Amino acid sequence: MGEGHINGARVLAGSSGLRSHVPVEPESIGSSLAIARQQILSGGRSLSSLVEPAGKVLIDEALARLEQQSFRIAVVGQIKSGKSSLINALVRQPRLLPTDVTPWTTTVTHMHFCKSRPLSGAGASFEFFSTPEWNDLANGDRRIRELTQRLDPSFEPDLLRQHVEAMKQRAVMRLGADFAQLLGNTHNYATFDSGLLARYVCSGSFPSNSPLGQYADITKQADLYFDGGPFAFPVTVTDTPGTNDPFLIRDEITRRSLESADLYIVVVTARQPLSEADVNLMRLMRGLNSERIIVFVNRIDDFSDVSYDVAEVLMYVERKLKTDFPGANIPVIAGSASWANCALAPDSESIGRLMQRSSLGYLADIGLLPREQLQPEAVYGNGSGRLCRALYAASGLPSMYRAVSEYMRHSPPAQLQMQTARWFCEMAAASGKAVSIELESVRNATSGVNERAALERETAVLNEVAANVERSSKTIRQQFVSIIAEEMADLRQSLTSVIEGHAMNERHVLVSTLKTGGSARRTWTLEGVALRRALADEFKECFERATARVLALQAKIAPELAKLMGLIAPEIPLPAGPDRRLLLVPQPSMAALSRFVALDIEDSWWSSLWKGRTTPESYGEQIESLIKAEFGPVGEELVATAERALTAYSTTSAKWSFGLCANIIQAVTRRREQLMTRLNGAGGPASAQMPGQSIEQQQELLADRLRRLRAVSHQLEIVAHDLDNGLQHDREPAYDRARA
Repeated sequence: MGEGHINGARVLAGSSGLRSHVPVEPESIGSSLAIARQQILSGGRSLSSLVEPAGKVLIDEALARLEQQSFRIAVVGQIKSGKSSLINALVRQPRLLPTDVTPWTTTVTHMHFCKSRPLSGAGASFEFFSTPEWNDLANGDRRIRELTQRLDPSFEPDLLRQHVEAMKQRAVMRLGADFAQLLGNTHNYATFDSGLLARYVCSGSFPSNSPLGQYADITKQADLYFDGGPFAFPVTVTDTPGTNDPFLIRDEITRRSLESADLYIVVVTARQPLSEADVNLMRLMRGLNSERIIVFVNRIDDFSDVSYDVAEVLMYVERKLKTDFPGANIPVIAGSASWANCALAPDSESIGRLMQRSSLGYLADIGLLPREQLQPEAVYGNGSGRLCRALYAASGLPSMYRAVSEYMRHSPPAQLQMQTARWFCEMAAASGKAVSIELESVRNATSGVNERAALERETAVLNEVAANVERSSKTIRQQFVSIIAEEMADLRQSLTSVIEGHAMNERHVLVSTLKTGGSARRTWTLEGVALRRALADEFKECFERATARVLALQAKIAPELAKLMGLIAPEIPLPAGPDRRLLLVPQPSMAALSRFVALDIEDSWWSSLWKGRTTPESYGEQIESLIKAEFGPVGEELVATAERALTAYSTTSAKWSFGLCANIIQAVTRRREQLMTRLNGAGGPASAQMPGQSIEQQQELLADRLRRLRAVSHQLEIVAHDLDNGLQHDREPAYDRARA
């Protein structure tokens, strides 16, 4: 593994010159989630030491999942939209990621906050392409070759090959003899700064002896670990290459990095908001989850009359979103990442540039700063603090922080926390009741009520119930598997029917157009947007139907188990039915719909379609075949995603339902064995004390255990209630609440 070193501070992103006067956010982002998680972890660890072995296994598994939790934010947009500048402001590191016109970011960069460093202890890791990945890239990429053959085997993407060859030669020239050895390796650094990052994540035209972009062409991804930041909860912010990057392998890497995100921030420019390229990006992202997207209209400082122009831009953007994404609730924030970064780290040069722009008058227009204080002498005197606060308020960053915080309150991590807290409450309640019964039994140990014959009969019933629970567990798991298999077969058939129907319809349209007008060669294109929407709608409907069947089976488990457990421990109540708040099957990501297909190719590629075919029917056959071949794998990926989601839910829910019973069975078994030991040792009624323990000592231990269980249950019930309220609050649009 490659190793690198650099001198200097861990992160050099401070300012020189004027001191920032921007107030610290009153509450770190995600603090409510962080507090709730810590309370659940604390309660869960206490509970783990108070339950039987079966319960301890379940609790420890849940604790491990909680400890690995994080909220993932992906920032996407075209090259030059200002993504890196916005990220610098968002994470309060104004000069970290390079933001000049040249160079630009070409590497997926993950910025980790409130997370432990990897085992290597690295503060920054830069992973290079492997040799096979580089060969694919250098040879034009396997995916490109597949598309080429599908469209026209004789077509040569000359321009793309020229780009690839130039990149290859540049990498070899910069790295020399080390080039081949670097592929497949990773460079780790204990500390990092903006200069180091520029060597790995930036591309551009640099002098041959410049360290800028030294490793950028072969760097696959970067991981940066921060000790501080604006987040209280573990967060990963991902900076992605521009969506108009010419290399499909980078596009695939970007897409994979987006699949697991909890929130997507799409950055567009104020002077060209929601261009066709931006709309295409959002069409692809619609499959990820349109309810978890924020649009940031950047660079409002480019306007001379910001007040008027911003209002016009927001009206245009919101109208276009409603047209292109009907029914989706996508909040829009307008601002300036440049203003935010200047406010966070002002210096004489940045302040001087600002004073030369008429857009600064916007601060006076909206009442953030008196107009007479927008003079250079006022700023360089005692007015820099007021200017920084005004710039920060107008930058859109406070609104972004509030919106992100609100999304986090009803995110998948919040759902998992609430679900885990409820599970722990059920386990604590059942265990507390079992301990209460055991304590009562010890107190009455001298009564002679528990005779050997009665214990033997009860033990026989206990063993029978335990066997029935084990058989039920296997049966239920098999039923889950059967239901999921049936539903996935239906889903596959439904998606295939949508694809085939769309392909046939497009074939008929094209053939008809060619026969009647003959102009299809100049006007007919197919982006696949309508098909993606149809697949998304069908997927949602089928997944909801499958989920309903899985939940219906889950709803039957608790009553049946309650009846069984009533035979051996009628005093220990089990839920007669599942808590509706635990029936959470999050809809899986539809990231497969963002897959790059031949139908997304530039117009120049489409010219190959019109070569070598003589009849309208032959063109129609080609289009029908192309649609089926390209979207078939998309359908299969959607099926696989749905199957993973349902399987994970059914496995976890069944494990907790039967694990709760196993915990009670073990508690009852242990108590029966203790009583039988006493009987056998005393030769009479169960009055003898356990070896090494007096009756009084045992009572004291059980009473203490009961108090601790009740305390844990009370603590977790409050946390679960608060989380549940936050999730129910989800009915309001997140950004509407953030703006209130």
